[in-house]
Amino acid sequence: MCICEVSHFSSENNKPVLKYDGKGNVIGLENTKYWQISLVGGGGSSNGAVRFDIEQHLEDVQKLRARINIGAVSQEEIDRTVDEAISALSAKILPTDDKVSDTSTNPIQNKVIKGYVDDTASSLRAEITRVDDRLTELKDTVGDLTIDTGRIVDKAVTEAKLSKDLQAKITFDTELSEASEKTVQNKVITKAINSLSARITPLETAFETVDEAVTKIDARVTEIDKNLTWTDETGKPVK
Repeated sequence: MCICEVSHFSSENNKPVLKYDGKGNVIGLENTKYWQISLVGGGGSSNGAVRFDIEQHLEDVQKLRARINIGAVSQEEIDRTVDEAISALSAKILPTDDKVSDTSTNPIQNKVIKGYVDDTASSLRAEITRVDDRLTELKDTVGDLTIDTGRIVDKAVTEAKLSKDLQAKITFDTELSEASEKTVQNKVITKAINSLSARITPLETAFETVDEAVTKIDARVTEIDKNLTWTDETGKPVK
C-alpha cells in the first residue's frame, strides 16, 4: 500500500480515471492533465510506482520517467525516445506500403508515388517517340512506293488486295472539308450526294406542280381570249 498526495489545479470538474489493459489490469491513469499525484509514504507496492527499496521490473516508460526525475537523461534523448515510440506505433497502427499495388488499401510512401509517376512518364515519352518514328517510316515508305506491273502479275496481286494494302498505308478523309486536299472516302461522297438528292427531289416536285399550273393558266387565257369580242370607241366589233 502507498500513501499519495493529490493536487488539483483547475477549475474544471475533470477527475482522473484508471486505465486498464486488455486483460483488465490497471496500467495507469487517464485524464490527468490538471492533476498531480505524488508518492509521499507508506509500504507495500503500488502498480506503476517507481521505488528504491525493492527490485522492480519497470516498463520503458517508467524507466524513462525515473531517469528524468533524477536528471540522468537529456532532452535530446527524450525526443529521440519519443520519436522512436511514435514510429513504432505508427508502423503498427497505420502500415505504409513501399511499392505500388493493385489490391492494397494502405497509404503509400510519397517517394514511391513520385518514382512510379516519373517512370510511367518516361515510358510514355519513349513510346510516343517510338510511334512518331514509326509514322515517319510509314510516310517515307508510302512516298517511295512504286508499282511494278510485271511483279503484280507474277505475285498474282489482285486489284482488291492492292486496294486494301494501299488503304492501310494511305489516310482518307472521313468527312467533307473546304481545306483538306486528301482523298475522301467513297461512302462520304455518296452520303453527301444522297443528302442533296433528298433535298432536290421535293424541289423538282414543286417545279412540276408550278409548271402544270402555268400550263393550265395559259390554256385558260387562250380560251378566254377566243371568246372575247373586242369593240372600238363606237362599239363596233374589232377583229
